[in-house]
Amino acid sequence: MNNAIELVKVDAKCAKRRCRLSLESTIVVTAAGPDGKPLKSISKPFADESTAARAYDKVLRAKLRDGFAYVRDPAAAGVGDVVLRAFASSAGAGFLLDLSPDGRFAATVGSAAGLSSYWVELVDIATGARRTVLERLAGPRQGFVHAVLFDATTAALYLAENETTLRLDLATGAVTRVAGYREDAAARFNPFVVKPHFDRARERLPWSSTRATACACSTPPAPRCSRSPWAPPRPSAARRGSPRRASCSRSTG
Repeated sequence: MNNAIELVKVDAKCAKRRCRLSLESTIVVTAAGPDGKPLKSISKPFADESTAARAYDKVLRAKLRDGFAYVRDPAAAGVGDVVLRAFASSAGAGFLLDLSPDGRFAATVGSAAGLSSYWVELVDIATGARRTVLERLAGPRQGFVHAVLFDATTAALYLAENETTLRLDLATGAVTRVAGYREDAAARFNPFVVKPHFDRARERLPWSSTRATACACSTPPAPRCSRSPWAPPRPSAARRGSPRRASCSRSTG
């Protein structure tokens, strides 16, 4: 088994560093160094493949937290292949990131200690400049933001805050509640696992209610919303604690 992955990190002066991680049976190999120079390699053996796999994952997470990212040319990727894997800077509420359809902006979320408040930032991909577009108090509960999604026009962001789905108008800053439920009273699923998501055209946004799935249209008027007989899984089938990182895949819709 050789699970090699190439990572890149760009500092404030636009200097690149590269890191190649690979898992070769029971050996984790880390090779790192400045871009354009030979990478210095370190190999660490482990007792068995399972222990080595956990160590590989731990090293990868540490590199991502340190600012490295996995970037792959979408043109060379197959359906379902990961094309971007990175931690959103200062994203205490979760490692959240979405790319705008035109590829110009990334959306990240950061939070205060204790998740008492959070903020949403847009990052200009070309320049790295950041702009805060929303600052919001979480209220009496901790504010977990489970998803951040651009609409098709990049005019709005949709956020899954705890059990509520919000629409943020990027031009005016207006926040509108799109959907919601009570996790502790009516829901039969885990919001850390079941999250809103767009269809391929980013025109319909499915969200889960108590007994069925509905959808909100992001580009009115577009009366194409309907209910589905899909029944969300019971809490015992849902798991919390998935890795908080951004992982964007190429999709078929």
